[in-house]
Formats: sequence, structure tokens, C-alpha cells
Amino acid sequence: MATILVNGKPWEYEATSYYDTQVFEHDDAKEMFLTLAGILNKENLLFMPMFGTLLGFIRDHGFIKNDYDVDLMIYEKDCSRLINLIPVFHEHGIDITRTSEPWVYTFKYKSACCDFYTIRETSWPYSIRYCRIVGNYIQKSFFAETEKKEVFGVQIDVPKNPERLIEYMYGKNWRIPQKGQAKTQTNALIHINAYRFIKKCISYIKRHYLNKI
Repeated sequence: MATILVNGKPWEYEATSYYDTQVFEHDDAKEMFLTLAGILNKENLLFMPMFGTLLGFIRDHGFIKNDYDVDLMIYEKDCSRLINLIPVFHEHGIDITRTSEPWVYTFKYKSACCDFYTIRETSWPYSIRYCRIVGNYIQKSFFAETEKKEVFGVQIDVPKNPERLIEYMYGKNWRIPQKGQAKTQTNALIHINAYRFIKKCISYIKRHYLNKI
């Protein structure tokens, strides 16, 4: 058993290992998503689909065939609000099974799992252009604005012009179903390495020159 603080009190849950080889039943995933969306919308807690879930909602108008989890994201500032909803989720049969704070929170419902990823601020100079979702650097501009999209009969928020973000993650051929993961880190690599070089140069100048003035 594992423990997480919910409304300041310990909440015990059964921690499970990662599940990414088990394909979910689409009916289970749909039930879970609609329940979560209903609760989060009622609480005015902004969430958005991400990775394969966003791709499926835009391209396939549902979940991708043979997917194994639902990917949603929230802002880091809303993590405590999400955690405090754990008892409400539990009442609907949706239980937390994994935490990797403050990166990701995993919930399970029947055969389906949902990862809540957090959009986090990055340190300077990466913060000039990027935010972080797990280990991925993604351009802030993709999340600057949102728009509404109807999914399974409910209105949810998605990044404005979601096709741009999907192309950034999956390439120009994203409309053609194919195996493979999002390549956000690869796409950002040139900028990230440039920022790392700049940061090292500034650090070197501070150590070897500015301290001598």
C-alpha cells in the first residue's frame, strides 16, 4: 500500500506497476473519461487531452485503436486540486494507482488507465520558449490559448489549433495511423542544446571573469 495526502489527511491506495502493455476496452475508457470530464468541469479545473489521446480525438474522433491509456494534462498549480478530488473519483470507481509527483498521477477504472501529466515551468533559459511535460520540452505557444471541442457529447478544452501541436509531436503524416511515440524531445533538441550551451557559457563567464572584478 502507498499513501498520499488528500485534504491534509493520509489516503491509502494500492500502488501498481506500470501498465503500458495492456490495451484497454474502449467502452471502459469512454466511461472513465466522461466521468472525469464531468467532475473536472464541475470543479472548473482546466484539463486537456495530450499525446495519443489528443491525436485520437482530432483524427479518429475517439480513442486510437490498440491504445493502452488515456493521456490528460493539467497545470502544475492545479495538482493539489486534482489530488483533493481523489475521494470523489473513488466514489465513481476510479482509483489512483501511481504517483510520480509532480510529474504524473495515474488512475484506473476497470481495464482503462488515465495518466494526468502536469505542465511545468522550466528554468532559465529554457523558459524563454519551453514548458515541460514529464521529460518533454514543448513550446509554450501551443498552450497559450485553448478552444472547445465536443468529444463523446461533452465540451472539453483542447490547445488552440490542436493540429499544430499534433504535427509537432507526430510529424506531418500524423493523419496516417502508424506505430510510434511522440517525438517532442527530438523536435526540441536543437533549441535545448543551444540553451544549455548558452547557460554553460554564462556560468563560465561568471566563475572566471565576473568574480575577479
